[in-house]
Parts: sequence; C-alpha cells; structure tokens
Amino acid sequence: MSTKRQSNWTPLPADVTILMFWPFVLMILVSIEFCALNELRSADAWRSFYFALTVAIVGIAILFLARLPLYRQRKFLTFGPRLLDARHRKLYWTAYFFIGISVLSLVRLLIGLR
Repeated sequence: MSTKRQSNWTPLPADVTILMFWPFVLMILVSIEFCALNELRSADAWRSFYFALTVAIVGIAILFLARLPLYRQRKFLTFGPRLLDARHRKLYWTAYFFIGISVLSLVRLLIGLR
C-alpha cells in the first residue's frame, strides 16, 4: 500500500499578490524620480517635487477617509466608489483629483528634464 503525500502548497491569493507587488513598483518609480531630480540641481525642481509629494499625501489621506466605511465593513479590495454613499463618493473623487494633480506635476517635472 503506497500513500503519496500531497502538498498543501497553494499559490498566493490575488489580494496578497497585489499587496506584495505594489511596493516594488512604487520603489522603482520613486528611484526613477530621485535619479531624475538628481540631474537637476535647481531649487525649483525640488520645490515642484515637494509640492507633488505633499499633494499626493493629502490625496492619499482623503482617499483613506473616503474608503473608511468600506474598511469598517472589512471590504478591502473593492474598486471604484459604487459601494460608497454620496458624501464619501465626493471625498473619493476629490482624493483622485489631488492624486491626479500630483501625477501631472511629476510628469511635468520629468518632461522638463529632457
């Protein structure tokens, strides 16, 4: 009688994979930005970078507040504002407005380097 041992290994769930993947993408993008800023030694470039960083942090904080009802319901990986009430939906879009301004500012800064 032969008994085979079966492996209990299963691939990582999608949410864990996403959570592990994004920090690496973020590190690469930040390192590209810092290398680009190192090329420019002017104070204006640093002011633009700090402006974009501040606006992004404010946007992320507002996004956290907008999604707080979903976090309390233990719904962590839902996309879009469809499950939010009207007040939190406005906060959600305001957060993405701030994040969009930050991204445009960083792109403008990167384009100005070339």
